[in-house]
Amino acid sequence: MALALVGGAALGAAFQSLLTAVIKVSKKFAGFNSILKKLEATLESINPYIQEMERLNDELDRPRMEMEKLIQILQDGEKLIQDCSRCYCYQRIGYANKIKALDASLLRLFQVDVQAQVSRDVKEILAILKSNGFNWNYRGVSDEYENLGSCNAPGPPEFMVGLDVPLKELKRRLCEDGEPRIVIRAPGGCGKTTLAKGLCHDNEVREYFKHILYATVSKRPNLIAIITKLFWDEDERVPKFQNEEDAANQMELKLKKKEESGAVLLVLDDVWCGSESLLAKFKFGILKSKVLVTSRNEFPEFGSTYNLELLNEEDAMALFRHSAIPQRGSCNYTPSNSLVKEVVCHSTLIYRTCTYTSSICIHFCFLSKPQVISFVSGAQLQIVGHCKGLPLALEVVGRSLHGKSVEIWRSRLMKLSEGPSIVDSETDLRKCLQSSLDALNDEDVMLKECFMDLGSFPEDQKIPATALIDMWAELYNLDKDGVHAIANLHKLSSQSLLNLAVARNDASEIDGWYSDAIVMQHDLLRDLAIYQSNQEPIEERKRLFVDLTGSKLPEWWTEEEQPQSSARLVSISTGEMFSSRQGDLQIPETEVRWCNMQIPDPEVLILNFNQTQKKYKLPEFIKQMDKLKVLIVTNYGIAVELTNFSVLGSLSNLKRIRLEKVSIPTLCNTSMELKNLEKISLVMCYKIGQAFASSTIQIPEMLPNLREINIDYCNDLVELPEGFCDLVRLNKLSISNCPKLSGLPEGIEKLANLQVLRLRACVGVSKLPDSIGSLHKLSFLDITGCVKLSEMPNRIDGLRDLREFHMRRCPGLCELPSSVKNLVDLESVICDDHTLLLWESFKQSLPNLTLSVREVSTDWHLL
Repeated sequence: MALALVGGAALGAAFQSLLTAVIKVSKKFAGFNSILKKLEATLESINPYIQEMERLNDELDRPRMEMEKLIQILQDGEKLIQDCSRCYCYQRIGYANKIKALDASLLRLFQVDVQAQVSRDVKEILAILKSNGFNWNYRGVSDEYENLGSCNAPGPPEFMVGLDVPLKELKRRLCEDGEPRIVIRAPGGCGKTTLAKGLCHDNEVREYFKHILYATVSKRPNLIAIITKLFWDEDERVPKFQNEEDAANQMELKLKKKEESGAVLLVLDDVWCGSESLLAKFKFGILKSKVLVTSRNEFPEFGSTYNLELLNEEDAMALFRHSAIPQRGSCNYTPSNSLVKEVVCHSTLIYRTCTYTSSICIHFCFLSKPQVISFVSGAQLQIVGHCKGLPLALEVVGRSLHGKSVEIWRSRLMKLSEGPSIVDSETDLRKCLQSSLDALNDEDVMLKECFMDLGSFPEDQKIPATALIDMWAELYNLDKDGVHAIANLHKLSSQSLLNLAVARNDASEIDGWYSDAIVMQHDLLRDLAIYQSNQEPIEERKRLFVDLTGSKLPEWWTEEEQPQSSARLVSISTGEMFSSRQGDLQIPETEVRWCNMQIPDPEVLILNFNQTQKKYKLPEFIKQMDKLKVLIVTNYGIAVELTNFSVLGSLSNLKRIRLEKVSIPTLCNTSMELKNLEKISLVMCYKIGQAFASSTIQIPEMLPNLREINIDYCNDLVELPEGFCDLVRLNKLSISNCPKLSGLPEGIEKLANLQVLRLRACVGVSKLPDSIGSLHKLSFLDITGCVKLSEMPNRIDGLRDLREFHMRRCPGLCELPSSVKNLVDLESVICDDHTLLLWESFKQSLPNLTLSVREVSTDWHLL
């Protein structure tokens, strides 16, 4: 497809001429077709960046000479393509290599030189804005709002059926009738969110609404955090809100501004009962702005209600088959259409007696009137299920039967036939889902325990797989690298008990690194885990979930003689209103202060918080947790300072610490010694350098047995603390997505036991120290995404134990040192088309080497 002429006469003409030649020759000469198609794709992908560069040059009045290098490459490329059309057969191989080199040079130019120029121009514009009173960071937002996430709608539902009528009705009411505010109402698990996502991705809706903003509200919402997320935009400044009223006013102004270019749809998903005051802040008097809410409740003062109805028989059968019956491949048993129709028809009749309405029938759940199931001799075996019709329940049980044998279907039917006949509350839904947990007991007791642990994290929040790996490694003696833990997550996902997503699809498959693996769980499944855990007396519970709203404590916790729990896992979640307490008085503070609590002695402690205070103080009762092996602290709000690390000093069994989205300047300003700590993970944390620079004791004395360090998305990390190089027992060092990191210290050579070194997507790293060659035990090296890295150390052959090397998205590397030919034990290099060329000349010298190509993204903003 020919592209439109880009800005700038000379640049545009050169670009268009090259593209036209590529298309013409590709059609005429089959011998160059695949290579030229790839070059054509590269040209199409870089066209937007040519336009952006031209626009910035115009705005800043840059001289045209800055584009001369690019213009010359394009003109030389056109001549090369024309010469190809006239070459002889024996010359084609040579010309093919030249075309590949042209493609690589264009990629390299745009991933390094042009990126640097665009970055310079953007920074100059930001500098001008800053001089006028704006304070932006490199992404255009204040650091404290950096990781709130996008306000774009989530991806479209994988499978939708029975929602055509609701979708059409909502489109009519929003677009044609112009209703300003609509609440989609249905019980939990009925498909409200699925319908909202489908609406956001409907072509007619996207054409009508030029701007679609999406935010999940949840049970204990933080209005300022929600509005801040809706403001988050790469090209727009996030203001500092004074209070909720100011945030709401700013939001209305933002919508008015967006309306200048088209209508706005704001979706607020999962709004809970008691949120009337929050919704009132979104009652904007703006003609083109519409608000869509999903909830289990009605909010008549806010807007009109749309009740999600039951599926008809045909749609219910379609969803049932999608969930329970394999669509491809072999299976042990497939019920007949007549049987499926009987099952679904019966379930629909049951639903018509329900007090709740339902919209999605995804899970195959066999709850109905008790009845005797007969199997007729000589006829096809019939498995009859009695479905309650709630989508979540249908999907969970259906997936658990997916591809299973006749005996398992028969066994499941017998269990489910004993259930209640009518669904009239969410408690009954939990009982329905219980049958799927019973199935986990039959297959894998450990799998059920892992499912139950997921109740430790707040609703509607992403659960990092790495946090689960840390928990399960110590609770269940799973492998420390997480392979078995991820396998369990895949098993739970296959039965629709959670959703598992990996941002980089090949990350875990390539190197067992799960930093981008995220788990999401439906609210009702989380409720089920908590409900099941709470069925045991407190003294006998394996896990203790404590939800602190305001300063209110659970009744059992305030009794004079508290029950003694033997829970191995304790999870404490605090909302934004949690504060210090003296008797019946709540005292506002700038930091959270815990009252005197008696707490069990667990092996895993999880602290979840979403605070507006400036500081979050680790509770004193941690000192008494002599058995504690894993501490996970996660902040779900705006970054705050974490204090009182001294409570960890007496924990002789503590092996793993994971901190997320906190500032840690005082982490090491005490003389505590974490003698048995083996792993520390810092995610979206701030002031790491300050924390270790201010240590009152030497880092090796504080962390003598540390074996693994993970640092991810820490935006202010400029250099690795020098003291890390003295951790002689360290086996793994992983640093990823730290844009300001400039490199590694020369002292890294002292890490004699280092086996894994990962520098992934650290775009500021331009060079590796020569001393890296002293890491004789290093077997795995990853520099993927280090776009500014221009050379490899000459002493790289000192990595004599190197087995696996990942080096994708490294466009700045133009050659490898000749010493790489001495890496005789190197078995695998994961590369892209560019880095593949660097290795091909060494392949003869490395007989054990396998080069695996993964496609490189031409969009460096995705790094």
